[in-house]
Amino acid sequence: IYKNKPLLFFRDVLNWTPWTKQEEITNDLLKVKRVAVASCNGSGKTALAARIVAWFLSTRKDSIIVTTSATGAQLYGPFWRNIRQVVATSKKKLPGTCMTKAWQVAPQWYATGIASDDETQFQGFHAEGEHVAAAEAGIGDLADLRARQAQDDIRLVSKFQTDPLPTVHFLSFSPFPS
Repeated sequence: IYKNKPLLFFRDVLNWTPWTKQEEITNDLLKVKRVAVASCNGSGKTALAARIVAWFLSTRKDSIIVTTSATGAQLYGPFWRNIRQVVATSKKKLPGTCMTKAWQVAPQWYATGIASDDETQFQGFHAEGEHVAAAEAGIGDLADLRARQAQDDIRLVSKFQTDPLPTVHFLSFSPFPS
């Protein structure tokens, strides 16, 4: 019922109502394969990304989610703290067990966090089902995202008012959710 209805999942299962821009971003995820969101700090990107992780993992058997950030402190602080809060406060029980750095449903059905300062840590993630990556990037990655947007490889959306140094959340689905 919720596989292609993340907003309904947010409301019914997580008891959370996104604001208008978060709804637009969520709807973009259903239309295009990759979405990047550039905005100021404190605009709700991490809160939304945590709920997208919960929706995706809960509605796709044998999926693997890799979350990443530039540092372990960013990743296991704000991002995974939000994910754990989503699981703990969900109106309905979510599958599996959520820990500090991972959420395990089954041996090949899980979410994990990896700091992006060592690219070798990204090797070996293969899912029978579907895969999503959620990342927080700094302003230095924005130029690369804009270049990829020009090649139609990614959709860069600036859904929130940005300050001079926006952070970017990049959400990538593979294969595209159907």
